[in-house]
Amino acid sequence: MSFQPGFLRHILGLVTGYGLLTVTGDEHKQMRKAMNPAFSIPNLMARKHCYSSAAHHVYLTQSD
Repeated sequence: MSFQPGFLRHILGLVTGYGLLTVTGDEHKQMRKAMNPAFSIPNLMARKHCYSSAAHHVYLTQSD
C-alpha cells in the first residue's frame, strides 16, 4: 500500500481531474481494468501512425 496524503490527492484532482491518479482501492482497480485494453500491444501498434506523426512534429519544432 502506498502513502497518498489527502491534500496531495486533492491537489492532483484539481490539476489533472479526479480520476486514475487520485482514486485508491477498488475504484482505482476498476478504472485500471477498464483502461487496460487501450494499452494492449496490438491496439498500440494499430495506432503507431498517430504517434509517429506527432513525434515527428515535435522533433521538427524542437530542432529549429
